[in-house]
Order: sequence, then C-alpha cells, then structure tokens
Amino acid sequence: MAKGGGFYAVAAGRSTGVFTTWAECEAQVKGFTGGRYKKFKTNGEARTFIDDYNRQHGIVALSEAPATNPNSNPTANPKRPREETIAVGQPPSQKLKQAAQGTFYAVAKGLKTGVVTSKQEVDAMTVGYPGRSVYKEFDSKQAAVSYLATFATTSQNSTSLTSILKNEASQPRVSQQKSALGDDVQLKNAAPKGFAGAEATADVDAQLADTSSKPGSWWYAVAKGRKTGVFRTWAEAKKQVEKLFSASFKTFPTKEQAEAFVSQHAAASKVLAGDPDPKDPDALVAFCDGSALQNGRRGCRAGYACIFPHNEDWNVAKQLVEERATNNRAEYMAALEAMKRADLEDPEGSRVLFIFSDSMLLIRSMTEWVQTWQKNNWKKADGQPVQNRDLLELLMAEKRNRRVRWTHVKAHTGKKDWRSKWNDVADNAARGAALSVGVED
Repeated sequence: MAKGGGFYAVAAGRSTGVFTTWAECEAQVKGFTGGRYKKFKTNGEARTFIDDYNRQHGIVALSEAPATNPNSNPTANPKRPREETIAVGQPPSQKLKQAAQGTFYAVAKGLKTGVVTSKQEVDAMTVGYPGRSVYKEFDSKQAAVSYLATFATTSQNSTSLTSILKNEASQPRVSQQKSALGDDVQLKNAAPKGFAGAEATADVDAQLADTSSKPGSWWYAVAKGRKTGVFRTWAEAKKQVEKLFSASFKTFPTKEQAEAFVSQHAAASKVLAGDPDPKDPDALVAFCDGSALQNGRRGCRAGYACIFPHNEDWNVAKQLVEERATNNRAEYMAALEAMKRADLEDPEGSRVLFIFSDSMLLIRSMTEWVQTWQKNNWKKADGQPVQNRDLLELLMAEKRNRRVRWTHVKAHTGKKDWRSKWNDVADNAARGAALSVGVED
C-alpha cells in the first residue's frame, strides 16, 4: 500500500493513472480545469475508478504515458478493451450507407488529429504521444467527423481540430428529428470530466455543423442552450451551446423541421404545474447508482443501489451476479428497482417518479434513444445491435405510461447539498453491494 494509506487515481489531468503519493497526484490536477481524481485503499479500486470514468465518457486509450516510473508502478496504465460507440438517431438512408461503407478512425487526441482509415495510421498518430491518446472507430466518415466536432467544442486542442474539420466536413449529413418524449430530462451543470479544459460539452448526438457549407444551407435548431431557437448560421448557434454539457442541438435542411425539434423538446421537458417538489416527503423519489470493479471483465464484481430518501425502508442494494457484469447494466438495474417500487406504491401510474442518476447513458437511453431503437428493431444508426436490450425492454415495460422526471447529478462532488448527499448514499450502497457487504433486499 502506498505511504499514507492509499492510491491516487487520476482519471482526467495532465497525466492519468494510479499514483502512490499525493505530491505526484497534485502535480497532475492542480490548476487543471476539469481534473478528476480520487484516493482509494487499493490499487485495484483506483484502477477501476479510472476504467469506469473512461467507459462513461467513451474514452479509449491507445497509448498512455506511465503515471510514475514504470519500474516502480508497472500497472499504472494497463491496456483496456475499446468501448462501444453509442450511435443516436434515425439510421441513414441506404444511399448514404453505401457511400460511407468502410471503417473510419477519429483521432481526437494524439501527435496528430483527424480521420483516417487504418489502424496503422492511428498508431502513427498516437504511439509516443506524451499523455492519453483518444480515438474511436466508426462505420462512416460522417460519424467520425461528428465525434471530432463534439470533442473540438470542449478540447484544448480545438483550434487544430477545427482546421481539420473544415476539410473533413464535406460529406452530406443525415438530418434527424428527435421524437416526442414522455419523460422530462434535467441536466444540472454536468461538466464532462473527460475533456481537458472543458467546463461542459455539447449533447453527444449533436450533429456536426457543416463549416464547409455556404451560409443558409442548413437550419440550426438549439433546443437547450444559453438561448434557444432556430439559427441560420453555425456561428450563431455555436455561441449558445459551446462548452455547455446540457445543450441539445441539431441541424435540419428545412426551417419547419428545425422549429419542430425545438417545440418537441420544450414540450417534453416541461414541468407540469401539479408536479411536487422532489424534496416533498410524499413525492416518489429515487437515487440510483451502479458500481463495477474490474468493469466488463470476467470476474467483475458489480452492484447496484436504489435509495429512497423519503422512505429508506424501501432501499435496495444488491450484487449484480453475471458472467460479464458492467457498470452500465448495474445502472439500469438500479433504475428498474425504482420503477418497480413506484408500481407497488402507485399501480395506476398517476404519480410522477423522480429518478436521480449520475449515468448520462441511462438518462439519454431512456429519454432520447430508446423509442428510435424500438422502431428500428433494436438496431443503432450504424446497424449494430443495441447493447443491454434485455434491460431496456424491462425498463420500458415497467415504466408503462408513468411520467418519469430524470435528473442528472454530478458524482463525487464532495458537496453537502440535498442531491449530492443522497447521490453519495446511493454510490456507497452500490459499491458496498459490489463488494458483497450491501444489504440484500
């Protein structure tokens, strides 16, 4: 064990990895905007914290600089499997699919950045990079360029990325219109910890602004931002969404489609006059969290917790026993417990259920993507099957017609406000369940 009784996990900083002294850790995070770190008792827990963080933010490490001297800390940055890419929205037309067939790699952080078509090119752009290189694999050039655009709005490398995007963004884009939702979503100041120098990032399924198009080619709909509405140029829209994690925006070929997108979002996120305050003791409120040690690997120890602040005797904390348990599946199971309890207490489904979670994947899966996945026979926009379909189907079946207000809360803030307090309770219960010390329901 490290001197001082712990291991310091740095998931976002100048260098990332597991450090054995506070001085080394502090050097990576002090003054670094968006730094993410935590102290643990064991090296395994510290490593898992970094893995979970990377998985939640879609970060894939090709090459990583050692956190300390390799001879003294050889496990600081082990290789980890590449994560799946969550594609959002309607599938592209067959014509565009045929035109965009192949494999494309978006290198967002490395010696060079851009879109390439082979692993050899990726290696040339990332191996030897003094830090954590970031890349993702896509089935279309459009998707790869879009990923770079999202990264560029938050990255300290945005200047170089923007110049690359101007050359890359010549492919026609597929306009997608969000379907009307039955749930409300509240994303409260959720800064992404995975992007250096970012106060916040844009909606993950936001389409790339066509910087190569002539002004007037597209209509830019900002459904959630500093100012909402339909804009004629990307420059105007960008001011409303840049570095804002809760932003929701898309491009459309017609003004009517853009206006419809804004209107639908406003209707879906509207707070009804009769809604109770979630702090009201009579409100149905659940804080949900999942935890996975050695996430996604054989022998993973996972658990989930559903905490009811107004009725603690309802609390659930269970171990998730599966061959390849994951943090995401644990998050879904926690939400499922919330819906089951709501059905027991209110079989008619007339009362709104408040679910607080630090999982953006859970929230966006249930509020933005699942209806499209159902219509497309549980296929993503890239044609690949949706992960965790079994649990998503259970969630939708249990939810039925009940209105759910989903609220994102930041994890591990150290704050003492009501939301942070109960999110920490859920986090500790889920971790305890993963370690088989939680309370079985």
